[in-house]
Amino acid sequence: MNIYLLLFFMVVVGFGIGVLYFVGLFKTLDLVVIGKKNLKLWMFVSFLIRSTLLIGVFFLLSKSDWRRVAALVVGFMVARLMMVRRVRGAMPVTEKVDAS
Repeated sequence: MNIYLLLFFMVVVGFGIGVLYFVGLFKTLDLVVIGKKNLKLWMFVSFLIRSTLLIGVFFLLSKSDWRRVAALVVGFMVARLMMVRRVRGAMPVTEKVDAS
């Protein structure tokens, strides 16, 4: 397989894993907003699931090649940037209050 095609595939997979990771994070934070019981347990279990998925996919696909790891991380960071922009766009705009 062409190395550039493989690296493109790794970026796409990294992006997909990043989206899953951050959607899981935001869903967990929604539990904080609604005041779910056992919040610490939910946060810990969510962290374990998201981290295990992330590390497992990175480990399985990297095959000890730094270029693959770099491509996976690039895809993950692109997903992070897109999710942060999406969440910032969904937040209500607050007016600045003049202190004087």
